[in-house]
Amino acid sequence: KTTCAQSSFYVGTITHRPWRMVQMKPEHADWHAWPAGVPKNIYTMHAPFGTAYQAASPPSFIAPLWTSLNPGFSFSVFNDIQCRRFILKHYGNEMATIYDRIPPSPIRSDFWRVLLLLQRGGVYVDVDLEPLAALQRFVKPTDTFVTSTSKYRAMANPNFIVARAGDPLLNSTLQYMIKAMQRPYDYFRWSVCQAGNVPGTKRSAW
Repeated sequence: KTTCAQSSFYVGTITHRPWRMVQMKPEHADWHAWPAGVPKNIYTMHAPFGTAYQAASPPSFIAPLWTSLNPGFSFSVFNDIQCRRFILKHYGNEMATIYDRIPPSPIRSDFWRVLLLLQRGGVYVDVDLEPLAALQRFVKPTDTFVTSTSKYRAMANPNFIVARAGDPLLNSTLQYMIKAMQRPYDYFRWSVCQAGNVPGTKRSAW
């Protein structure tokens, strides 16, 4: 089963909101069991790529926000160099070369997150995604793939993804991105957001 997550996050520029650490506490009574086969590992990428609104490193409160709401989950931050090392280790020179060809931009994160979850499974979140609820309050045990909807038709906003390793939607998305990257660089054409147009996928899924 696939699910689209809505209204469970705040999305915006990274700023310090210390009051959320006090107000948001886990409420175990209404939690669902976590989907079998999905590791309790949360990943994000932080690479400013020269953008002015991003800090040089993610604020220290980011990880505690996720782990305090989700006991038993790990939280890992990758930078650009670590993302490339992961791709080289698990996918080899060909995929690492594709990563190198991507201009410094969020598209690098798009490519890496697909490869990461395809190999490991787990949870991907954008670094500026601020949780408002525990994952187990809206991710159901029957879910195999969860992501966010987009205001743009036939597109997704995969700032949040829950998936099992080897998920066919991730594999289809990877094939789409590799094919798209054979054309001249275009932000939306190369983006993972276009995966809603991948043949065989459903709008409600991705």
